[in-house]
Amino acid sequence: MAFELAGVLILFPGLAWAQAVSAATSSAAAGGSGLEQALVAWLREGGQAQLYAVYGTVTAFLVLAMMFWRKASQLSALEARMRDDMTQMRSSMEAQTAEIASKAQATTDKARAKAVQLSTLFLKLKNLVSCTDKETLMKELMAILSKGFGATRCAFFMYDKAKNELFILKASGLTPTQITQTTVVPGDQSMIGWAAKELKLCTLDMLTRDNTLKGMKKGRPIETVICAPVIVKEQLVGIIHIGELRETEWTEVETQLFWTACLLTGIALDKADLIEATREELVSEKQLSSKSLEERKKMRGLLDKVVSPKVATQLLSQPENLHFEGETREMTVFFSDIKGFTTYSENRDPKDVVHILNEYLTAMTDVVFQFGGTLDKFVGDAIVAHWGALPPDPDHAKLAVRAAYTMRGVLAKLHEKWKAEGKEPLLMGMGLHTGPMVFGGIGSPQKMDFTVIGDNVNLCSRIEGLTRRFNDDLIISEDTYIRCKDITKVKPLGSLPVKGKAKPVTVYEVIEVDMSF
Repeated sequence: MAFELAGVLILFPGLAWAQAVSAATSSAAAGGSGLEQALVAWLREGGQAQLYAVYGTVTAFLVLAMMFWRKASQLSALEARMRDDMTQMRSSMEAQTAEIASKAQATTDKARAKAVQLSTLFLKLKNLVSCTDKETLMKELMAILSKGFGATRCAFFMYDKAKNELFILKASGLTPTQITQTTVVPGDQSMIGWAAKELKLCTLDMLTRDNTLKGMKKGRPIETVICAPVIVKEQLVGIIHIGELRETEWTEVETQLFWTACLLTGIALDKADLIEATREELVSEKQLSSKSLEERKKMRGLLDKVVSPKVATQLLSQPENLHFEGETREMTVFFSDIKGFTTYSENRDPKDVVHILNEYLTAMTDVVFQFGGTLDKFVGDAIVAHWGALPPDPDHAKLAVRAAYTMRGVLAKLHEKWKAEGKEPLLMGMGLHTGPMVFGGIGSPQKMDFTVIGDNVNLCSRIEGLTRRFNDDLIISEDTYIRCKDITKVKPLGSLPVKGKAKPVTVYEVIEVDMSF
């Protein structure tokens, strides 16, 4: 707008001058003054051209001046805008720098706090293994979970093998009702149950990532963020559980440390001899006697050699079923040996003989334990086992015949394996007999075995010997058959005289056994 106004001001004097010249010319023509006539004469002689030239130069100069003035104004405005932009940019950068510095400081503080937390956690994990009693161990574990991992709700579930359920032994942040009434069965539709059955760590985000876990409920029976099993000798001992965290961030480092806590808890429980303690002893306020725990540990070591871990746990929880002084009870005893093993071993390298014998004995022992039997002893290549003592079971004859029949199938699979390895298969003979026998702990303080003795035990050995005469692999007495005839298909072999018996003994070859329970 200022530039247009300047143009008008430049044009206006020119128009005014032209008008004045025109008026002077008209006045001179009409006989005006001498000055007017002199002016007109100068204009006619070239003065007008000179006048217009001067006017044009002045006008050009003014136009250029206006243009420069306008450009200067524009540059000044641009400079002002740039100054404002720079000021704004500087303010923005200062604010961003302050924010970045603040975040960096916060990150540094957080990292420093995390480092302190992990250092403390490492120290506490180290202290965990040195705990020798229940109260100290549980107190230390709760401190690790709450302070080390930042848990606001956490618990340790102990596994009650006798009842096949997990119960809360110690907790932090849970109500008394939750502590006393919360139990979990391994394998149920909960994160804790799944971790107990699969012996794997379970986290909340696994419920959305793993399709097999989508039906699981995180709040059953209590809210769970992460849980993992405590395992000792490949057996479930308990579950460490976190129900809520102060911070939602949980990294792979925490996961590995959580597993470490589970491992060290298992070691500590074993060292403190708490694994063999009964549920009543664990929940009791009384301090567990180190002497009784040591005796229980020794008993566990003895039982683990003759029965399955499950049966050992059941027996320890019901000590009334453990009779060392000996008693007579009806039982079923089992004898087996390898036919022609002496000749077999003489023609082979001793290392090969030991290897194949161990493979065979291991497979058959697993079957004895699978059916709740007690491994009495190995006598060279022979196996002695019995059912009905540890623990007492009225179906001892059925369990024994099913175990023997299963051994037949297991040996057939071993034959296939050995054949593929170029090894000659072994042939087995088995005998079963049922009757009254003396059972008890027999031996010395240095070495004691749970064994059976008596005339019926010797008779079973004789029945097993008949397998060579009839070229069979499984023969049972009539006393055994009477107790399991509803599940057993047999072939009568007759009444036969047996060494040491005045009367003949009726025996049967086992053809087939119903394995459905």
